[in-house]
Amino acid sequence: MSEHDVTLNLDDIFDAYTAGGPLVVPPGAAAAQRVASRRRTARFVAAGVLVGALVAAPALAATWTDPEPPVPPANTASPTPPALTTAPTASPSPGATTASTPAPPDGWISEDPRITDLSVSGDDVRLTVVDADRAVGNLRLTIRNLGPQRAADPQVRVYLPAMVTASSLPGGCAGSVAQDRSTAVTCRLAILAVEDSVMLDLTVSVRSSEVGTGAVGEYSAVVSWNESQGATDPEPRGAYENSRATGVLTLSE
Repeated sequence: MSEHDVTLNLDDIFDAYTAGGPLVVPPGAAAAQRVASRRRTARFVAAGVLVGALVAAPALAATWTDPEPPVPPANTASPTPPALTTAPTASPSPGATTASTPAPPDGWISEDPRITDLSVSGDDVRLTVVDADRAVGNLRLTIRNLGPQRAADPQVRVYLPAMVTASSLPGGCAGSVAQDRSTAVTCRLAILAVEDSVMLDLTVSVRSSEVGTGAVGEYSAVVSWNESQGATDPEPRGAYENSRATGVLTLSE
């Protein structure tokens, strides 16, 4: 209850009291004086009650409090899912491999197991007269496998100029003479592993009376890796030049 509500109630009581009917005075002067005295006393009492109520109204208003509102329920924290302690491991992609095939010298990797870099080299040949009409010399070739695959059936073909023959051939070699009297020699070599090399020596001869002294001609040698059907397997890209060698045959005086 507020102070304003208390003041309104006391005002209503005082108005009702003062609104009473006219004072009835009993007969006699003494009686009238007593009645007037009681009326004054009653008014003083009513005024005092009114003043006391006005004074006490703030204190009563201060003690009047609204009922304590209900306490809302406490907020409960939502459960937190457990944190992952380790990151999931990515599954390897199908067909992924860790091993790699060694690259050939030019950096080109081939998936063909029959491609490898074979090289051949040889020097000029000096023919020396050994009897009245014959000069002989040694043609030495070096064949190397530079990879990346081993060569299971390397072959070397040597082409000699006209009137020069192969007088002595090593095992695995065979020669033939053409109509222009040039000679072709084919040699089949053993398996050649990567980075391995082999030397091939051919004894060549010429009739000195037919050629005279000085340069006799030029030979050529080609190395390849052939299948059993005779088809030549390709070499890695950019590795063709070292598969052929040439040299000059010279008859000494």
